[in-house]
Amino acid sequence: MEQQTKYNMMKETRKEWITSDEVKPEEKIYSENELVKMANVNRHTIRQAAGDR
Repeated sequence: MEQQTKYNMMKETRKEWITSDEVKPEEKIYSENELVKMANVNRHTIRQAAGDR
């Protein structure tokens, strides 16, 4: 089984927030610093996942 990268996990988490209506489109979510702490990843990973559409 292929292990999912942290980057892809963050992209999937973001999609789940939106599709589950936990976060509405155009609504602000957590700050980069909050996401870094929540996901235990570095800031670069968060920025990369957030910039990918």
